Amino acid sequence: MNGPVLFRYATILQKRLAGRALRYVLQKRGAGERPPVYLLRMEPPVGTLVLSLRRGAPMAVLLPEGRSPEGEKSGSAARIESVLAGMSIVEIATPGVERSLTLRWDGGIEMRVDLIPARPALYLAEKGRLSLAVTSAGVETGGALPALPASERADLLEFDPDRLPAETGSEEELRAFLRRSVRSLPPEWTEEALRRAGAGEKVDRERVAAAWKEMVAELGREGPAVLYPGEKAFLAPFPFRSLGEGAAFDDLAEGMIAFWTDVEGREERAALLRDVLPAVTKERKRLHRLGEKLRKELEKAERFPEFRKKGEILSIHFGRIRKGAASVRLPDPYGDEELVIALDPSLSAEENRRRYFRLAKKGERGAPILRERIGETERKLTELSALHAEAESVATAEEAEAFREKARSVLPPEKKAAPWREKARKPKDRRLSIRPKEYTVTGGYTVLVGRDNKENDLLTLRVARPGDLWFHAAQASGSHVVLLRDDVKKAVPKDALLMAAAIAAFHSKAKHASKVPVIYTERRHVRKPRGSPPGLVTCTREKTLFVEPALPELGEKK
Repeated sequence: MNGPVLFRYATILQKRLAGRALRYVLQKRGAGERPPVYLLRMEPPVGTLVLSLRRGAPMAVLLPEGRSPEGEKSGSAARIESVLAGMSIVEIATPGVERSLTLRWDGGIEMRVDLIPARPALYLAEKGRLSLAVTSAGVETGGALPALPASERADLLEFDPDRLPAETGSEEELRAFLRRSVRSLPPEWTEEALRRAGAGEKVDRERVAAAWKEMVAELGREGPAVLYPGEKAFLAPFPFRSLGEGAAFDDLAEGMIAFWTDVEGREERAALLRDVLPAVTKERKRLHRLGEKLRKELEKAERFPEFRKKGEILSIHFGRIRKGAASVRLPDPYGDEELVIALDPSLSAEENRRRYFRLAKKGERGAPILRERIGETERKLTELSALHAEAESVATAEEAEAFREKARSVLPPEKKAAPWREKARKPKDRRLSIRPKEYTVTGGYTVLVGRDNKENDLLTLRVARPGDLWFHAAQASGSHVVLLRDDVKKAVPKDALLMAAAIAAFHSKAKHASKVPVIYTERRHVRKPRGSPPGLVTCTREKTLFVEPALPELGEKK
């Protein structure tokens, strides 16, 4: 939101909101972890004051009744409401032509909203002391109200264009100087001043100064606002000749509503590109790979007549097949030439004969199923390709939501994260790219098993918590096994310990032994020596159980 528009708009907000009390504060639904968009409802009803702290497109806009986005309670919204509960707005103003809006409430409360694209923020203060700050760093309390950034304090109304330095001899030099002098101004303001002055290689500084003063005077007068389209829409407080044609609004408030609608549509489309399109692209790639795999399987399945023929030939000439042979050359009763038939050297003649009949039977039954699956895969690919192309035409928030619903009906449901991930010690460890085997034992305890040495390290050192139990086959290489505990003060039943030990024995090199010693201890007593290879750890305070290698009756959880 640019400074000149906010300067004019603050006057409109003052007229419409002064004297109205805060009713409640919500946060725009669906914002997730993105910077918040707060919705302030006033009493008596006059609409919804939207304070968007989105990086790159922060904004303050008063939406009429019935146009407010859906909201929900959030921690920061509740804290703002608790500070301003029952308070009425006394004054709304900008410090100057800057990208900052100040709302003064009765009771000596001041709310400052910095609408600076690179660092939007909201501050609540009482007598200069900070009650609440919402910034890109999060929500903070206490301390002093920070000053407006120095780059924002060069006020347009205080800037004297008659003092343009003589060394600005070209248009580019002048453009750079003007942008440095009043940074709260959008680049379009400088371009408009240069356009009105007819600037070129030889700059007439007097004409530039006159054009600048003319624009400042227009800013102080009531007039139509203009919304200019483009890759990034721009709202001007009066017509800009340098921008061509745009949508004119007699009332700046209406122009702000149109601007908000445009920004929201772009934001929703951007969210769509961030959230939905990657899922569509991923599913298209998966289906493409699946289609290729199914076509190869179909190609093999359609050879079932050939497999049956080879099985029959092997049956006729059964006595000519030598043990351990990789192939055999036999006369073809269905043709004039001999046929070379590949054999599996590890199988007997009878097993090779049965293998070909089995392949023939499998291919004959599987070919129709594979054709059906290929057709279904191609149909889904066509739908996803059309969906991907349709995303390019999404322009509004409503269209983005409709697209999302359509995508949900086509995409497979999201897989829920395994419950054990929520129990990892650190939030970042919940996203580790590991897939340990998972079992449930007596008492409902979850037992995790590493699949390789690298995963063993991650499971033991990153996922397991200090009070979880760690198991390993004694004097034999094998997987790390962890039994997760929600309550370390509660003793684990003996049956659960024995089952976890049996799992550890089964996932070790000693799995074929009748009895295997398995050690276990709390994870806090397991250490990894510095520089040791993956999977190697040491432990103390271990106990030993002698168990028969086995898995729970229910097997591995899928």
